[in-house]
Amino acid sequence: SAEGELSRSPFVPNVDLPRGYDEYYGTVFTDPQIQTPLDVLHWFVPDPNWHKTGNGNNTRWSPASVYYAGRFYDNLMVRVRGQSTVNWDKPKFKFEFNPGRPFWYSDTLPAVDEFNLQSHFVEKGATSYMGENLAFGFLEAAGVPAPHTQHFHVRQNGHFYSLASLIEQIDETFLERHGYDATNPMYKANSSSAQSTLAVGPNRTNYQKVTRQDEPFDDLIEFTNGINGQIPNVDRSSYLFDAVDLPQVINNMAANTILTNHDRLTKNYYVYRDQSSTQFWNMFPWDMDQAFALRTDENFASILYGDSEHPQATGQPIYQNHLLDAILDTPATRAMYLRRLRTLYDDFLAAGYFEQHIEAYRLQIEQDAAADHAIWNAGTLDAGIDRLHYNLDFRRRQLAADPLLPASQYTHTDTIVLDQDAESVWWVPTDNSLDDRWFASDFVADHWLPAEGGVGYERGTGYEPFLGTMYGSLDRTLPIRLDDWMDRNGDGDPDGTSVYVRYEFDLSEFQAIDRLLLRARFDDGIVVYLNGQEVAKSGVVGEGWDAVALRNNEADQSFTQFDLTPLLTTGQLTLQPGRNVLAIQVVNRQANSPDLLVQPQLLVGQRSQQTFDIAFGEFSDATDASAQQYLRIDNHESSAVDLSGWTIRGAAEFRFAAGTVVPAGSSVFVVTDANGFRNREFAPQSNLQTFFVPGLHGSVQPHGQFELFDGQGQMITNATWRTEITGDLNHDGQISVLDIDRLCAAIRSGEDNQAFDFQADNRIDQNDLHVFIRDILKTRPGDVNLDGQFDSTDLVLVFQAGEYDDALVRNSSYATGDWNCDQEFDSADFVTVFQF
Repeated sequence: SAEGELSRSPFVPNVDLPRGYDEYYGTVFTDPQIQTPLDVLHWFVPDPNWHKTGNGNNTRWSPASVYYAGRFYDNLMVRVRGQSTVNWDKPKFKFEFNPGRPFWYSDTLPAVDEFNLQSHFVEKGATSYMGENLAFGFLEAAGVPAPHTQHFHVRQNGHFYSLASLIEQIDETFLERHGYDATNPMYKANSSSAQSTLAVGPNRTNYQKVTRQDEPFDDLIEFTNGINGQIPNVDRSSYLFDAVDLPQVINNMAANTILTNHDRLTKNYYVYRDQSSTQFWNMFPWDMDQAFALRTDENFASILYGDSEHPQATGQPIYQNHLLDAILDTPATRAMYLRRLRTLYDDFLAAGYFEQHIEAYRLQIEQDAAADHAIWNAGTLDAGIDRLHYNLDFRRRQLAADPLLPASQYTHTDTIVLDQDAESVWWVPTDNSLDDRWFASDFVADHWLPAEGGVGYERGTGYEPFLGTMYGSLDRTLPIRLDDWMDRNGDGDPDGTSVYVRYEFDLSEFQAIDRLLLRARFDDGIVVYLNGQEVAKSGVVGEGWDAVALRNNEADQSFTQFDLTPLLTTGQLTLQPGRNVLAIQVVNRQANSPDLLVQPQLLVGQRSQQTFDIAFGEFSDATDASAQQYLRIDNHESSAVDLSGWTIRGAAEFRFAAGTVVPAGSSVFVVTDANGFRNREFAPQSNLQTFFVPGLHGSVQPHGQFELFDGQGQMITNATWRTEITGDLNHDGQISVLDIDRLCAAIRSGEDNQAFDFQADNRIDQNDLHVFIRDILKTRPGDVNLDGQFDSTDLVLVFQAGEYDDALVRNSSYATGDWNCDQEFDSADFVTVFQF
């Protein structure tokens, strides 16, 4: 090849050559006619159908060669991978390279010994050719350690084979890339049985030991016993806090809930124990081809999916995941999970993250997706993308409507841009002639009639406070009753069910809009359009002018709120910097209904500076060993607060990992070392559900300034910590000869400070100095270097200062020879020393 590497095709394997070595070098002639924006992966096998068995596939290994980015890899092995997916017509493959020749695929990521080739053949609905890439990319962006993915244009034996993706293997290289010790134990759940749910009694049938393969399962057995409450005298919830990396595991849980990934309770996960450091257990995600599913059934749709009441098999709690169940059953960790879920909803699902990445992937793969579909008939890219958009929007609405999802942690300053007494124009349709255009922003409604305030009528009592004035003339000189206006046949009842209403509002003064809320009183149903696009619908069946309401809906003082923010952030809705149009079809259940009402209010919000009632609490004592130091952060809010990405700066530094949440009225201990904190003899200790996170850098000094910043760099709180050390009389955080000088000053001035009364006789005098030197410093007068003795070394130090019997008045300190507090260094000081 032009790169200087050689290969040979057809493949001629040397069966006598052992694994682990390249077989030969030859030439790969790359085809200059290949047109693709993707990286090209060439692979060569002797028999392209080696994996076929009847109508399915086998998992036998085949020798193979790979050529990628100018590098040739020979004598490697490939096989079909997967469990339920193993018999796909277009299978997934696993490539294993020689230990001495790992596969290089990135300038920024380490080369790997193996990788997985995702085929994108079947997804939960129409194939998008990007499901796993989108899912794993989101997990990484959310702070979950997850495999790297990238699309390939794949050619087999010189011909286009497929559009596929590299999926990084979770192995030692993966662990090292994410900052974990690769020598620690890790297990993969590898079956669909109820025993692969972290139930008690794990074994090699249900779990594959990825590292330390020769060791027994003792640690995993202990872990499953702990999270299932099977360790005597150990509380299940307390065990969670002591043994689980809660931020990491909770973050993984919440992210998978966003993805509606149901295939993760009995398999498709790894558990890892950080045995060499924190002792915490972690959970890593795997195999995301079931992500972005449309789920309406209670179990899979629930944000509590995975606990005993929402297992993978409906009505069969043995198919729960026992770690997830323990977290969801414990009130504190459940609150952590729900808050983190809300953060991910706000930052990703409702913020247009997925839509932006879908479009980026579309531009990369659309050409190869079409070529792939022509061979494998997996589906068109457009159909798959439509499915992703629909399912993501469905999940947004599903989560937003769930009462368990807490309110957003973000605060906004809202401005009413269309108030409930706003002017409008209205029309009563009598046929379908306006059905497809009356709501458009450029529709000309000059002949429509004006109104002010709520539009509708009341034939009894109740809506009088909400109804405004409606006019039967353009010059607003003829107030009318809408029910009379709608009574075209004169029988005393309105003849139609719908009224069209249009409002205009201006957004010229807003530079940025972060939130958009519609609030409305209505009776009975409404269909809402903004700038020509339908944005909300409630209680209406049918389409067009003769639609009817599904049920009676009586309005009252409260508003029904519709959060239109996701439509705005995902690009589905565009607001104009000037004129905008809100159009509403208000619909009655029946034509002769006694009342009708629509009264909207539209608010735009801009994210405001966050404030939290969060404070530094207790700090470790100066006597604590460095490995046992800590500082405590207290959440005084009435709801949990997500600290992901927050930082502590100052005397000690720390960055909170993604998924770190402090429940309402609770605390987190930031500690230097997890094991040191566990080994503390006195409180605080790692028991009774103490939430602690290790990795505090620096030292919690007796005097230290600490600041807490949120993820945007805004300071939330600060504190100066001062630990009172007995004998630290000048409050500099240490005991030294300067404290003797401070005590001497108090003796000379007659200062009345009980902190200096070491003799406990309510007097400050030389006796206190003697007690201080003897009991606090544990030495004798004249010991200026405080090594516990008075000797020639001390004499050298004081005479080097040159103040003995000098001409200067009161210029000496304890360090320069004043041992009797008269600020002079003379023979009297030696008398003090030898009389002690």
